[in-house]
Amino acid sequence: MKTKLPLCLALVLSGSLVGCSTVHHHPSNISPVAQRIVQRMSDYYEKQSSFEGANTITDQSPTFKTTRTKQFAFLRPNKFSILSESTNDWQWICDGTNFYDYRPYYFNSYTRAPAPARFEDAITNWIGGELVHLMVSTNRFHYIMSGFGWGMVALRDEGKETVDGVTCCHLLIQERGSRTAELWIAAGASPFIVKYTLWFPATAPAKGVWTHTETISGWRANVPIPVEQFAFVPPEAAIEHPSNSDSLP
Repeated sequence: MKTKLPLCLALVLSGSLVGCSTVHHHPSNISPVAQRIVQRMSDYYEKQSSFEGANTITDQSPTFKTTRTKQFAFLRPNKFSILSESTNDWQWICDGTNFYDYRPYYFNSYTRAPAPARFEDAITNWIGGELVHLMVSTNRFHYIMSGFGWGMVALRDEGKETVDGVTCCHLLIQERGSRTAELWIAAGASPFIVKYTLWFPATAPAKGVWTHTETISGWRANVPIPVEQFAFVPPEAAIEHPSNSDSLP
């Protein structure tokens, strides 16, 4: 029997999976080398029994800059945790039996629901950032080749580049709508995504270029992860709502 997921688990933000149905590009604009790198990266994630790390997310425009870090851990088939350094940010924990959606900013409340059969069935939005969403996506190759759902115009291999001490393959993706994305994928036997940057024009009043950057640190894969890392302990005075409650957005 298929487990019915709570509303918060079923949310799919606009452009996530729906936008991947059509690839908008001409084959001559796609570097075969870059395409092979993307395929190798996609296959790599599929083979990992566990992985963990941190995703530092920075948004910047001519008028502001914000940075936040998400700690993540995944253990197949269905244990995971996505935590934030901020004490007032959304957190997800699944111990393999129950899934907990904790929202301290919303009256210090959380919901509990049956765990999904696979963590791929749960992470359908960007709570952990674009890269965490991509890691556990079931169609990660096609998602990238569709220009992250926006439509691919061109894909180029920019050669090797070092990011935070990791030698990476640097890819440049031109998307529809004046959007440009860059990926740095680790070269060698563990081709995980080290860094992702999205560039596009900022609208008024913040005219100029808006950037969204995500950087993975502390990456470990196929390693033992203590089950305690997936245990949810309700914070002091936290309120549990029914998983089908209309009280949570």
